[in-house]
Amino acid sequence: MLRSNSNIKKHQRRNFNSSEGMTFMEVIIMIAIIAIIMGTGMRANQNVQLREKFENTIVEMQMLKRAIIGNSLLRTNGIRNDFGYVGEMGRLPESLTELMSLGLQSAVIYNSTLHLSTGWAGPYLQETFTNYTSNPLTDEFDNLYEWDTTELPNSGDTISAKLISRGADKAVSGTGIDADITLEIFKREWRGSITGKAFDSAGKKLKKATVKLYYPNGSGDILIKTKITNGKGIFSFFDIPFGPRSLSFTPKGGAEAPPRQIRIDAAAKTLPDINNIGSILLAGSSVSGPSNNYVNVNLTNDLGKDVTLIDWKAVYSGLTFYDLFNIGGSAHWSSTTPKAGNGDQLSAIATFISYNFVNSSTITFQMRTFQDGSGTDVNMSGTPFTVTLYLSSGATYDISFTP
Repeated sequence: MLRSNSNIKKHQRRNFNSSEGMTFMEVIIMIAIIAIIMGTGMRANQNVQLREKFENTIVEMQMLKRAIIGNSLLRTNGIRNDFGYVGEMGRLPESLTELMSLGLQSAVIYNSTLHLSTGWAGPYLQETFTNYTSNPLTDEFDNLYEWDTTELPNSGDTISAKLISRGADKAVSGTGIDADITLEIFKREWRGSITGKAFDSAGKKLKKATVKLYYPNGSGDILIKTKITNGKGIFSFFDIPFGPRSLSFTPKGGAEAPPRQIRIDAAAKTLPDINNIGSILLAGSSVSGPSNNYVNVNLTNDLGKDVTLIDWKAVYSGLTFYDLFNIGGSAHWSSTTPKAGNGDQLSAIATFISYNFVNSSTITFQMRTFQDGSGTDVNMSGTPFTVTLYLSSGATYDISFTP
């Protein structure tokens, strides 16, 4: 039997409503599911961001450390050229703000005589920070970094300073992304010792010379440390901040030679040999006279200034004696009774007339009339000599030669 049209329409309406509609409970469940998904996604995204901030903080702390002590990998022709704040100030910053602004610090000055820069030449942080913060003195969680310069011994070295971030929770201690991040600066990373050996213009070991080391004192001025070379021409300086530094030498009794730039870039460094420091140099020797019994030695004053010769001694082999000592053709000592012999200091026998030995001049010093005990002339050709010059400054110079 065919259904009536009204029944068919009612049935169609019921099917249509059930397929298009949702019950109130279904809507609530759907909203809850969406909320859970969104909450989970937001927490996951937040954790990702916190982890990224934690890792970026570590990177930024490394940048700050390089700003303080320099980057040892930055070199030109194999020579380190980046020493950060320490290189120009000669110390660690008292606060991190000293890296970024001059404040009360002294501005950099270049000393052309010493070839040395000293003073603030920042800002020292040249590297770009991340998007989370533009303030180089705060970590990625917008917390100020802590800077602690309390020295602490640590396994044979010393911790000079610590840079600290308190992590995501901004509190002491913690784990994971809440953990404290500590970056240490060890003494060996920014202070070192140097040892070197100096030689004079003749290639001889520079004994008892004054060595001066110039470097920034932390306040814009220059600090000077002084050492004396030993009998082998060796000198050492300890606990010096890394960076370009200047070194000068003053031969005993001479003038300070022009400073030389060196670089301190290791906890312990041996410098290349330092040569051609001023001295009194041998320019030649000969014999003359009727029986080759006059000994002539030509000497050059390479000390960098005029000096005064006040005495003389000659050491040689054989029982021979001389009675006259000339400088530049003029007599400065003479004695016939007694005469001078091997190892005698002339002023102990008779008056020695001092001589102004002019800088850069070459003069002939002559020991005259060598004879044996019976008064017979002795040929001195081929006899090895070592003569000692005594200066008014207290310096002595030994010159060896064979005429």
